[in-house]
Amino acid sequence: MAWVYGTTVLEQRCIFHQLRNVADKCREELKGEANKETRKQLMEQASTIYQAESAQEAKQRLAAFANTWRARTRHPL
Repeated sequence: MAWVYGTTVLEQRCIFHQLRNVADKCREELKGEANKETRKQLMEQASTIYQAESAQEAKQRLAAFANTWRARTRHPL
């Protein structure tokens, strides 16, 4: 998790709390009404990681998430 989110998000085991931490960081990083759609896209992609059928698929989705959002945000999510 630290590979994608950095050390700013506490590591959680519960999926709900993991996504909540990402959402909190997302709101800090992408503030304002202008970024509302971007926040929605980020959260939708983050949630698909946990819907993967296998660990390998989850890793692939995590890598895609990291590649997409590292370039679009100033700080690690």
